[in-house]
Amino acid sequence: MHLEQQEDQAQFKLKNASASIKERRRRGLTWYPVTITQEDIGFGGKVVLELERPAHRQDLHLFQVGAAAALFSGAPGYSGPDRPVVSGVVTRVRRNKLLLATTKEALPDWVRDGSNLNGSL
Repeated sequence: MHLEQQEDQAQFKLKNASASIKERRRRGLTWYPVTITQEDIGFGGKVVLELERPAHRQDLHLFQVGAAAALFSGAPGYSGPDRPVVSGVVTRVRRNKLLLATTKEALPDWVRDGSNLNGSL
């Protein structure tokens, strides 16, 4: 059973890694663009980010509390499977905002740049 779950996850990632941002957004897997509206330090000294998508975006999405998610940059030079990500877990979802409890104690510089940020499952 565990091997089957791992294979399902691998196939899901492979299928969606090659999809465009537009397609991922249509499937409810990506919020684009997002802005960081708040940054706090959470349990264990890890960074907790509040992400917000534009208010006019009312697309359905699959983000839910407890789901693994990631923040990545869609800026030129940050594409493909080697793109840097900040991984975490969704701890709250409300309309166009979500809280992402990351696994990082400090954010990388590309996050601070703030341009073309995406939230993705």
